[in-house]
Amino acid sequence: MYDVYSRSKLCNILFTISLHEKLQSTGVTTYTLHPGAISTNMTHQMQPGFKNILDFCLYWMFKTPIEGAQTTIHCAVAKNIEKYSGSLFSDCRIVELYKTAKNPELAKGLWSLSEKLVKLE
Repeated sequence: MYDVYSRSKLCNILFTISLHEKLQSTGVTTYTLHPGAISTNMTHQMQPGFKNILDFCLYWMFKTPIEGAQTTIHCAVAKNIEKYSGSLFSDCRIVELYKTAKNPELAKGLWSLSEKLVKLE
C-alpha cells in the first residue's frame, strides 16, 4: 500500500514540476502539497474494537482537518511565495526533494504519458 502511495506522490511531484515549467512565463504558480496524516471520519463504519484502537491513534497522531488545510492555505495566500513555484510543501515549509523526484527526463516521460492517456498529444 505504501509503495503505491509513494509512486502516486512521486507522479504528483513530477507533474507539478513539468506544469511549473510550462506555465512559468504566465504568472501562474504550481505547488505540490503534502498535508500530512489527517484524522477524518474514515473509521465510522469499522468494527468497534478496531475502530476504537484506530480512533485513539488518529486522535493522538494525526492532524485535525483544520491543521491539515494549513499548507494549502499557506501556498494560496502567502506573500512572496511565487519564487518557490514547482516546489513541494509540507507543514507550510519547502521540503527537499529526493533525487528521483528531481529527474527531468522522468518528469518529461510522465508528462508525455499523461498526454497520451487523455488523448492530448
